[in-house]
Amino acid sequence: MTNNKNEMVPNGKRSEVVNASNSDNNPKKTKKKIVKKNKPKKEGPRAQRIVAYILITIVSIGLIGTMVVGAFAWKNIRNAPEVTSSSFIPTASSTILDDKGEVIANTGMVQRNNVKYDELPVSLVDALVSIEDSRFFGHNGFDVPRFTKAAFSNLFDSLKRGRISFGQGGSTLTMQLIKNSLFVNDGDKEGAITGAASSGSGGISRKIQEIYLAEKVERNNILSKEMILEQYLNRIDFGAGRGGQMVRGVGQSAKAYFGKEVSELSLVESAFLAGVLNAPYGYSPYYSSSETVNKRTQEVLSLMEYHGYITSEERELARNVKVENLLVDNSTNNVDSVGTPYLAFTDQVMKDVKKLTGKDPATTTMIIHTTMNKEVQQAIDKVQNREVANLNHGKDREIQMGSVVIENATGEIKGIVGGYDYVNALSNPRGTQTLKQPASTIKPIVDYAPAFEYLGWATSHVITDEPIAYTNSGGTLYNYDRAFQGEIELKQAIGDSRNIPAVKALKGVVEKIGEDAMVDYLYNIGFSSVKNKDQQFNLGYGIGGSFPASPVQVAGAYTVLFNEGKYIEPHTVTKVEFPDENTPPLIPEYPSTQILSDGAAYLATRGMLDVMQQPQNWTANPMKRGYPIFGKTGTQRWEQTDGSLYGIPAGNQKERWMVGASSKFSIATWTGFDLPSKDNRPYFTSAEHQFNLAGKLNGYLFNELDKQYGPGTDIPVPSSVTQITHIKGPFPYQSPLPDMNKDLVTTGYIKKEFASLKEATAQSLDSLSSQKVTASASKNTIKFDVALSAYPNPEKLKVADSKLTMTAPDGAVYTGAKIYDETWIYGAVRYKTEIRVNGSPVKEELSESENISLTISAPKATDKVQVCSYYTYDKAPNMKSNEVCEDIDVGALPVSQDFSRFIGDSIFSFNEWLKSIGSTKEPKTSYQFSDKYNYDTIMKINPDYSNQNVTQKQMAETEYNVTLADREVKADGKQSAANYKAAYGKIVTFQNPSNDDSKLVKGFIVDGKTVTSFPLSSQSGKTVTLVIAD
Repeated sequence: MTNNKNEMVPNGKRSEVVNASNSDNNPKKTKKKIVKKNKPKKEGPRAQRIVAYILITIVSIGLIGTMVVGAFAWKNIRNAPEVTSSSFIPTASSTILDDKGEVIANTGMVQRNNVKYDELPVSLVDALVSIEDSRFFGHNGFDVPRFTKAAFSNLFDSLKRGRISFGQGGSTLTMQLIKNSLFVNDGDKEGAITGAASSGSGGISRKIQEIYLAEKVERNNILSKEMILEQYLNRIDFGAGRGGQMVRGVGQSAKAYFGKEVSELSLVESAFLAGVLNAPYGYSPYYSSSETVNKRTQEVLSLMEYHGYITSEERELARNVKVENLLVDNSTNNVDSVGTPYLAFTDQVMKDVKKLTGKDPATTTMIIHTTMNKEVQQAIDKVQNREVANLNHGKDREIQMGSVVIENATGEIKGIVGGYDYVNALSNPRGTQTLKQPASTIKPIVDYAPAFEYLGWATSHVITDEPIAYTNSGGTLYNYDRAFQGEIELKQAIGDSRNIPAVKALKGVVEKIGEDAMVDYLYNIGFSSVKNKDQQFNLGYGIGGSFPASPVQVAGAYTVLFNEGKYIEPHTVTKVEFPDENTPPLIPEYPSTQILSDGAAYLATRGMLDVMQQPQNWTANPMKRGYPIFGKTGTQRWEQTDGSLYGIPAGNQKERWMVGASSKFSIATWTGFDLPSKDNRPYFTSAEHQFNLAGKLNGYLFNELDKQYGPGTDIPVPSSVTQITHIKGPFPYQSPLPDMNKDLVTTGYIKKEFASLKEATAQSLDSLSSQKVTASASKNTIKFDVALSAYPNPEKLKVADSKLTMTAPDGAVYTGAKIYDETWIYGAVRYKTEIRVNGSPVKEELSESENISLTISAPKATDKVQVCSYYTYDKAPNMKSNEVCEDIDVGALPVSQDFSRFIGDSIFSFNEWLKSIGSTKEPKTSYQFSDKYNYDTIMKINPDYSNQNVTQKQMAETEYNVTLADREVKADGKQSAANYKAAYGKIVTFQNPSNDDSKLVKGFIVDGKTVTSFPLSSQSGKTVTLVIAD
């Protein structure tokens, strides 16, 4: 490279370096050679008209475009602020008041020590123009080549992002001074809090104004080049503030970093300061790694060599100097004032005021009324400054914190924790700006409140904590302990922060209302990131693992549960007054929007009470006090893929969250690491976990809130909520059965619209597919052997135990608890068979086995006999499956009869048997004298089917001849009348003419004839006269 001779400005500072790379500074003009061209072949009139129309159209479009752009530019130029030399003198500061109207800050509380241009070392000026504006001493306030290059870069970025972007600068030092003086104040990047947009149409408008005003300042000599540099370096932010200090300007920053005056700065120190101002807290050694700081410094030195301000030898010497070795401890008196109180809160106020008014409190004097409670924020400041011993994690680790306290009923922010050693907004106001995955802290508001709202869950709901597929790849979702508890009550699911129940709840809600409605719900309670273009809804939202949120967003969302389901945007400003009498005060409106029913909100708070009772949530113990406190913990852990980048084993705690709420306030606290690196070991050790920063900080804040506002109370039960008593387990909820085991009954709160209970019923029984019936007849009975199809789920054939076996998507088997099983109420599944005759059951059998035998008395051959079987419960026989029935023709059953059983018996028994088998034929009877059988008993049956296989139908149709035993009654003159009456009086009526029964009988008068004997059967039922012997 050729080093060109540097031209000096009058006071000895270099003005501009011209080298081979900047040929446009001395352009060599040459004449253009004119080349004659052949005339085109003459076209006809029609072709000429077409060409003319095209040219006219192109020119017209160009003119219109030029006019539109010109009009837009002219509009913005007309609206540009007036600029004079006094425009660069800081205006009167704005005053910020707390919630009681007391002054807490003003925008003039900035540490600066202005230096003159003559005090600036040559190395600093050279370094500044090399990195920020290499043609500074040559342009008129606007560098066209630099701006054009940046414009093309921004154009491509805008096309990529889908919105207008100004990621690349292109601004000259003059333009930056204009921005910092007229559009910005001392609190933001480059020394100010930006009031205008940095992207979109607002960014274009401001950029046009900056260009116009920059050229005006230099063209009209409002400021010289030297004064521009002096003003710029005296008001810019070099990232030198620590511990609440707002350090501005090169003079104060040189003392803060190096403990020396500006004129004493070395080459490396100058290069560092020039490099850091582009991103004060990105390149500051107080907030970035040494590697980042030194790399940026070397970049500046390289450009200084490129532009000829230093030699290659000077650069090589400077390369070996490390910035960290040049620093001094600025916690001493190198800085001329103490830290600014309430800074974490006032930083947010400044942002909110600009958003509300469109004006910058640094350039427009205001009186700003805020929501801040001074005592609460003072207590916070002590923690941030490490003045509270049991809340100071120490500086050897880079553990940070962020927290916000919000009043539930108003949305007013009462205190903001920006973090340890809080400096200002650019040092990361963690309470309001840190976006981290909120982990399990959001389960009550994201999962369970909507479940109460839309699914009709009660607080006594039972859900199964079981392995489920979490992603499309089929991976298993685990709990924090990688175990699964089985069936658990909701209070256990929330209290122990189980992941599976939470995801199941969210899944059920999404299936009910849809993804879009769920995203709207989350957006409406303050989680704005869910509608980012790069954000895609997934069930990971249910465990706080797929979208970022800040502590103020988390706390703001929780206020909904304690404000009857209404959301009020968290805010810091209640009123803005302007000294200008023509400008009325601004009183912002923060509408109260009904997001949830008061019932669903109330029900969700019950689970947060349960959190405080769970022994495993010991980290929440510091929040406990004599009134109800509602809590939820959350832990974000390193995954294998992410943790391996920093040498961190999977499962280590990455961040810890804690939500605490009372009836009055909601607090959300995050603790963790700003940026992970291998050096800072960004995970919580066991000792750091035991330190419990989040829990102790929340407890500390509640202590202060108790002092200022008094104790809280429980949330009253709204009229939209009632209690139900139901069987524990089934859903929809079922009414308990009379006298059932009380351990299987529970009571919970529910929205009234879902409070109706269903009649207790078991799960539907599986269908019986078949039965096989074998019937056999024997004498007077029929035996049925029935084989039913086995019940599909054999586990249902026994009363379940209290263990639940669960299989994960990957095939792993887990065991958990079982709270409910229908067998505990309805009994085990049983097989049942009924024998029905003419439609009426005559026999039934309940069996544990699918093989059943039944025996019945033989019905008539003409009776309709059915064998019907089904599944049922042994304790609830009225509940049954489908029936499978088979008709049995009992008359066609072969039977081996034994007629000998009728011999010696009366004809009556035989007749009854005939009737029983359906016979309608009376048997023919005859008598035969017999001394072996009693009178009128059966001696013989013909035909005799004994020991023959004859069907009942055949036997019923047979005509039988039955021989009955008869007696011969004889008169031998030896028997008295009394003897005859005693022996045969029940069959025959004897008439004794002598009326003396003691007399002997010698004969009988039968049918008018005197005989000495007669067959008894012949006179059965008749009257026989006795012939008495003389």
